[in-house]
Amino acid sequence: MSDIGTYKTLCEQIKPYAELIDKALVAMKTNQKDSPTLEEFEQLLERILTDKTHNASERVLKLILKSKNINNLNLLSDIKAHFRDTDNIETVVTKTEQIAKMLEEEQNEAFAKIGSWSR
Repeated sequence: MSDIGTYKTLCEQIKPYAELIDKALVAMKTNQKDSPTLEEFEQLLERILTDKTHNASERVLKLILKSKNINNLNLLSDIKAHFRDTDNIETVVTKTEQIAKMLEEEQNEAFAKIGSWSR
């Protein structure tokens, strides 16, 4: 596979998780405690933290987060630990926003590499 194909695949694999995290942030910020999106996000966190990823895309996501130096997934552990704690919702939102930013940066880097090669 060409480098362009590799980065395009990377972007495609990250996109659903980036969208899930964005939707989870909206649900947290609007106090939608019973949102299916929050449940799905919580399940994703659990799978990543327990090495029970469902597919290659989840494994890629975990590798990306590890590569972004998030202290061996401690950030995810903190989010998971306080996920349903309404007293710490601002902390959970802030930490989840950090994850969203990391994924956005990874996508931007991949798009930049794709763009530079296609010129």
